[in-house]
Amino acid sequence: TDGNAPAGVFGPDPVQLCIANHVGYSSDVEFQINLGGALGDLNWLDPGDPAMISFQCPADQFAPYTTAVVVVPTTNENVVEASGAFDIHSEINAQAAPNNNAAFQSLGLTDAFSAQAAANGNMGMDGLYPVLNDYVNGSPTQPFDGAPWQWWDVATTEMVDAANGTTIAATQLTLNPNMGPLEGRAYCDTIVGYSAPRLAGLLGLASTGPGCTDSDACNYNTLATSDDGSCTYAEAGFDCEGIAIAPGCTDPMACNYDNLAQSDDGSCDYLESTTVATGPDNLWLVGVTVTGTENEVYAAGCEADGGVNPNVSINGVIVGDGSAPLTLSGISDPTGLLGELAALASTVSFGICDDNITISALGNIIPLVSNGQFWQSPIPAIGDSYLWAAPAANFTVGCADPNAGNFSSPCDLSLACVYSGCTDPAFIEFNPYSTIDDGSCGNLVVEGCLYENATNYDPIANTDNGSCEFDDNGGGNDCPGDLDGDGSVATTDLLGFLSVFGTNCN
Repeated sequence: TDGNAPAGVFGPDPVQLCIANHVGYSSDVEFQINLGGALGDLNWLDPGDPAMISFQCPADQFAPYTTAVVVVPTTNENVVEASGAFDIHSEINAQAAPNNNAAFQSLGLTDAFSAQAAANGNMGMDGLYPVLNDYVNGSPTQPFDGAPWQWWDVATTEMVDAANGTTIAATQLTLNPNMGPLEGRAYCDTIVGYSAPRLAGLLGLASTGPGCTDSDACNYNTLATSDDGSCTYAEAGFDCEGIAIAPGCTDPMACNYDNLAQSDDGSCDYLESTTVATGPDNLWLVGVTVTGTENEVYAAGCEADGGVNPNVSINGVIVGDGSAPLTLSGISDPTGLLGELAALASTVSFGICDDNITISALGNIIPLVSNGQFWQSPIPAIGDSYLWAAPAANFTVGCADPNAGNFSSPCDLSLACVYSGCTDPAFIEFNPYSTIDDGSCGNLVVEGCLYENATNYDPIANTDNGSCEFDDNGGGNDCPGDLDGDGSVATTDLLGFLSVFGTNCN
């Protein structure tokens, strides 16, 4: 009650929690800009509150775009129901005129940023900017990237992973694979480009009138209503601040990706490794984990300790010299269970850098994490399944079939199974799958007619060769309708005929 936390809560001594505002220093604001996030209760919005601009990804997995439960990003725990940007601006625009955003809405801005916000689906609510980052055919390919304006140092994060046995860098790059200054600054430009004219108009820092109306100019004025010939432009190869535009490789999948490069110079290299085998002489296996799927039975216990079953996979060879993204060629699906994966693999491209493999699939760039035997995606890549890949040579060759004579382990690459049986096709006991003759061949194949009612029935034959012949009565019976051979034509003959009516005897 005195504004202090008691001793022992935040340390051995009481800690002051409530700190009074400085006398004469106002905490009032005139404008607010939101990047993601959510509001705990729409009732907190009142007419007369400061104007608001909001940028949010509609597919944000952690803070709702409309109204739903907020989720903790690290633990996926539910927190509390809250309202995101769309519902907030719906509430503002439902206020009696003039609403809280009327001051900048009255400007009627039609610049490129305003037009893009409308095209992204702000439903005419000026002040709402839906961020449709990495959408393909109207759907987000990176739904877990709710803040594309952020970036971080990968090398530092990988050092943290190495020290703690974590996969933070790989996981975060899977969620936001094109993360970097290039993407982040582009969104920062969008945030400033959309916010600045509204902020300037509301605060009286600029007004409508003559100015530069060319959006490519360095002094473009969104509020300009007519061009006064004042536009200035950057020199070729430089930005408006006179800083050289850095060339380099801008593909995050490449080994020499430069996240500071602003223009791609065609230098990207996708193969820089002396330890990862590629080329036509090195067969690769590619699969997905099957635990928790309809094919779980085929896991055969191999996935229980973090492994995979190499026998449930597609295969192919990696082709390419690194001047362009690598691809998987000669793809086959031996089990017939992974047709969807085989089709996907034919469209996938990837890079191999030292011991690291990064693939581009389904609109995402996914770094695979190595455990020394195979590489695997740090998060599910297809439904609930994790993608994995490895050279076939990385697995122990053995026999995974318990019915074989030399069964070794269900998790061995099954290329050497041995089956005992009759190996001579001249005998009726012949087993085409047998690799070792066990002396079980006993009866020679004798071909002939096995049908007793045929005129050329051969009682010695044990293999029918299709040579049976019949007289006009269908056999040796003088009574043509006596199908069962009991000496009379009766109901049983009719039933016998009907039971085979319509069948093809060829």
